[in-house]
Amino acid sequence: MWNRYTLVTRVAPDQCYRRLRNRTCHWLDLVPELPLKGGVSPTGFHVTRTYPHYPLASGIVAYGQFTPISDGTRITIRFGLHWFPNLPILVLGALGFVSWVSSFSRHGPLFPQLVVPLLFYGFWFCLGALLLWLSTWDKAYLLCTIEETLSAERSAGS
Repeated sequence: MWNRYTLVTRVAPDQCYRRLRNRTCHWLDLVPELPLKGGVSPTGFHVTRTYPHYPLASGIVAYGQFTPISDGTRITIRFGLHWFPNLPILVLGALGFVSWVSSFSRHGPLFPQLVVPLLFYGFWFCLGALLLWLSTWDKAYLLCTIEETLSAERSAGS
């Protein structure tokens, strides 16, 4: 899931920067009208997919770097998780785990004190896993959007 991709385009790096910047809105834009959200600089980018009705939805981020080559630009892209949308899931999951462990230390393994925190922890873990699985489609969307925006093709072996 976290492979690296290399794209090649005949477009110059400064033009790649301008094209991608024109299709990217700021991270904190609550009503995104562009397909990507994040930051773009003359040397690279970090973007995620926008969801108009849920501004914090995507957890997958494309991190890219523009490298000038003789007849255009090489774009190296890697994918990773964005911490912000996953923060509530991690915090609530950790709280559930701590309460589950503390139920052992105070009273021993009593049934209600064992099951309730375990269900709480399990619910948040499953929700996080589901959201991560659903966001894997964002990777394909991001890659296609970047390829289309920069008129790029995947190089051999990526």
